[in-house]
Amino acid sequence: MHRLLSEFRSEFLNDLELRRPYRGKSGTNWLVSGVWSDCLKCWLLKRWGSCRFELPLPNRRRLDAALCRKAGVDFVDESSPMDLALEWEWDQNKVCEKFPGGDFRKLFEVSTKCGLAIVQTRVDGRRGLGQANRTIQKLGTQFAKYQAQYRDTAGQRDIALIEIRRVEHSRDEVLFQGYWWLNGFEKESELGEWRFSSR
Repeated sequence: MHRLLSEFRSEFLNDLELRRPYRGKSGTNWLVSGVWSDCLKCWLLKRWGSCRFELPLPNRRRLDAALCRKAGVDFVDESSPMDLALEWEWDQNKVCEKFPGGDFRKLFEVSTKCGLAIVQTRVDGRRGLGQANRTIQKLGTQFAKYQAQYRDTAGQRDIALIEIRRVEHSRDEVLFQGYWWLNGFEKESELGEWRFSSR
């Protein structure tokens, strides 16, 4: 595993405090998208010397974050050298159906030392493991495809995945468990858990 990914994993475990999800207008939901995106951006700005969010890519696309340890780096487009390319998606349905063949590809297209995706999956209630397992399988399949497709520029690039899995969800409480996957996503390691309550 690339040193930068190892450092990110350690910092994510020990330093990042995910904020309590937004309860919505009804006060009964647990909405992570806006809250966790803002939380992640604030944390990245403190940990990395240079950050560019929404980096423009061809075909009117954007990379969620281009990161470099060195300060003062000017990221212009997909050819700008970066230490870490980062994409995230919190909608579990988009993660399963669109992310593997869409935004995930960007981690192979840009000029970076390594790549990282952060996604939410859900197994709470009656959902079971089906969709979450399909998501990991699809990402693993696309990893192999992109590794071959971009073998001249990104064939040896380390790509990691942080899966934040919603395992319990009720009106009063929600529980997430984190998993770290690397290069093909065959075996995960635990990243801890986050529990939030209305009390």
